[in-house]
Amino acid sequence: LETVLHGQTGWLVSPGDVQALTDQIAFALGMDDESYQHISVFAERNASQFTSEAMCDSTLGVYEEVLRRGRAHPAG
Repeated sequence: LETVLHGQTGWLVSPGDVQALTDQIAFALGMDDESYQHISVFAERNASQFTSEAMCDSTLGVYEEVLRRGRAHPAG
């Protein structure tokens, strides 16, 4: 969900909702060049933040938070 921003970098539809998927594909195929260019540039910029380094930093941050909480509430 964090990689696709509905209407800005792509479109989200509920799993199994064939009509919604059909509608979004038709919308995307019918976009004018200016709209297509805008969403393409925004999507590329948005995707560039999802690097391996960012993913690792985020995961390590979660681990650090869990460890901090564990120290604050030792098992007894």
